[in-house]
Amino acid sequence: MFTREADMKAPVRRWLSRQGMYVAEEFPTGWGICDLVGCRFDPIKIAHRTESKQRQPLGSPEAVFIYNQLPDSERTRQGIALDVLIHRLGPYVATRHVQKILDRLVATNHARVTRMGRFQKVNGWAPLHSRLVAVELKLNRLSEVLEQARANRVLVSESFIALPMNTAKRAMKSSFAREVASEGIGLLAVSRSSCQVLLETNGSSDWLDDNLQLWVAEYFWRIYRGRH
Repeated sequence: MFTREADMKAPVRRWLSRQGMYVAEEFPTGWGICDLVGCRFDPIKIAHRTESKQRQPLGSPEAVFIYNQLPDSERTRQGIALDVLIHRLGPYVATRHVQKILDRLVATNHARVTRMGRFQKVNGWAPLHSRLVAVELKLNRLSEVLEQARANRVLVSESFIALPMNTAKRAMKSSFAREVASEGIGLLAVSRSSCQVLLETNGSSDWLDDNLQLWVAEYFWRIYRGRH
């Protein structure tokens, strides 16, 4: 049916797109490349963010990390002082970058400075997405693809493995399917014209990293802004 994993991309991409998702192929992660990632935005959250004039993405992973350290202006009047933030971020973000990133977040309306000179994030829309989905394609080498799908759970709440139709249906009769199900990972059976969900994901957020998830959503916000 398929001679290359790349041949499976088109039907999986169509499957994601039909569910109202923006789709990225060859998505870079800290542990390799994920074959496809899909993002469906919440239209109400998009309207709120747009009304707040936060059209620009947050920026680099460092900017996302710093943004997440700021107190939320909708929840508290308290801000965080620059020296406290630098101390907190010291091991992770170079000190010389912190002020520059904060200045950009303020300029793009993602952050504000209080009367005391402290920083808050301007939110009300996060999370911007309603779904984030990762799909790993494999013709065989099932143990390898299971490890990849496990790793993707820190990025998304829905991690799928996609196999050729016949391979997937055989896998459903094996211990592989039980292991996939126990991990809360989904299984797709792919033909040239369709995708069939054989196992649903459990949608768990237990493994999710808030910073990485926001960074993924901001990646797709760039795509959205390029089209609207």
